[in-house]
Parts: sequence; C-alpha cells; structure tokens
Amino acid sequence: MTDYGHRLTLKQAIDDAGWIYTLFAAAVSAPSLLSLLQMIFVEHRLVDALQWIVDGYNDIVGVLGSVFEPLLEPLIAWVNAVFDWRLDLQPHWKPLFLLAMVRVSASARINLRPPGNTFNPRPPINIYDTFVSVPLLAIATLAGVVAAASVPIDGNWQAQGAMTAILVATMRAAMAVLGAISELINMRRISPRFFASIADAVAFTLIAYLLGAGFSFIPGVASGAGIIAFAVMLLAEGALSLSVGLGNFSLYGTRLGLIVLGGFLVAALILVADVAIRVLSA
Repeated sequence: MTDYGHRLTLKQAIDDAGWIYTLFAAAVSAPSLLSLLQMIFVEHRLVDALQWIVDGYNDIVGVLGSVFEPLLEPLIAWVNAVFDWRLDLQPHWKPLFLLAMVRVSASARINLRPPGNTFNPRPPINIYDTFVSVPLLAIATLAGVVAAASVPIDGNWQAQGAMTAILVATMRAAMAVLGAISELINMRRISPRFFASIADAVAFTLIAYLLGAGFSFIPGVASGAGIIAFAVMLLAEGALSLSVGLGNFSLYGTRLGLIVLGGFLVAALILVADVAIRVLSA
C-alpha cells in the first residue's frame, strides 16, 4: 500500500513503473505479439515501413534461439524417450516465451523496490524475492513455454486448450510455490494465502483450457487459438490489475498492469499505423 492516502493517479503510477520495464514492455512484448500474430495469420504482413520491426525482431530472436535450442532439444528427446511421446519444439516458442517474460519482469519490478508506507517509507530489498524467486519464476516460465510450444500451432481444439492451460498452470503454480517459500523464509510459516493461490491456479488453468479450446471453434482463429487465449488472459490480468491498483492506490497492481499493458498498447498503435498508412496510400 502506498502513502498517498487518496486515489492513485495514472501519472503517479506511470512515474513509478520505471523506464527500464516500460521499455522492455514496448521493445519485447509488442514485437512478440506481432510476430505471433503473423505466425497465426500467415498472410498478414505490415506495410514495409513497419514490417521491418517484426522482421528485425525475428532475426534477433532467431539468433538467440539458435543458442538455446541445442540445450532444450536433448531435454525434449529425453522426455519423449521416457514417456514414449512425440513432442517437437515448435518455432513459436521464442516469441511466446518473451511475451510470458513480460509477466515475470512485472514481478521483478514489484520485488526490486517494494512500495513503502507511512511506517516504512522504503522497505529493504528482500534477497530471496528479488534475486532468487524471480529467476526461478523465469525458469518455470521457460519450462511451461517449452511444454506448451511442443503443441503445433494448428493443433485440434484439445491441443489448443492444453497449450493455454500449460502456460497458465506453470506460471500460476510457480508463483504460488515461490510465494509460500518466501513466507517460510520471512515469517516461518505458510499463510492461508498459499492455499488460495493454489485454488486460483487451478481455477485459472481450467479457464485457460476452456478459452483455448473454445476459441478454436471461432472461424478464422482455429489455428493459434491457444496463443490467442493466453494473450487475452494476459491482457485481462493487466487491465484488471491496473484498474484495481488505481482504485485502491496500490503500486503493486499498477506496476503489474502498466508493464503488461504497455506491450499491448504499442502493438495496437503499430497496427493502427499500418491501417492508416494503407488507407492514405490507397
């Protein structure tokens, strides 16, 4: 809780968000969204004046992927051998991972400088929360994305539901477990909030599956419905967090909301600019 004593304004929230995290949302989340959009709707390309953003992003991400994929493929091969599965890492894992990492970066921003209050204007940085739990959350997110991206982008409705559910389940479960460990370290006990977090993880996983499966029946989005459902859930979480944070003058919610929504806003502006250029050039 902040020390404003009144409704938190949007300007105060933006000033607090931090330019590094805002830049990350714009420079990573937005092109990730656009890249995934073009993987789903292959025929849709931006005008040349804007397409370079996505092409340049794909080139950079491709180089990074060439470094990490040789490390991930033996793990997938091991899982296939143990469980007699036929999983194969799909190309959409890279932008999907970077999009999911925006949520992780929001957690990093919240933990790096906890909001103060009247009694404790500047709480000390918690070593575990900042330097241990966030990297572990990133690793769990990577594991969830690799598992989800083993599902073909044009899979059937069960596969689309499973893709979204895996993404949401791993992130939510990891946050619940890491939060419980933080409570054990700081308070020597686990509060009832942990069990509520587990219940939330189960509920959100079910919602994710239903959305991913349900979107696959919408004409035109059957391919990539799982990714679209995940993006919709991320967008909804950001919007709700920002709304509640501003209403309750809480910097926790506003930080999460602004960082998550920043990428969606920039991606939307690029798409609007694309339409405008096409109309003016016609």
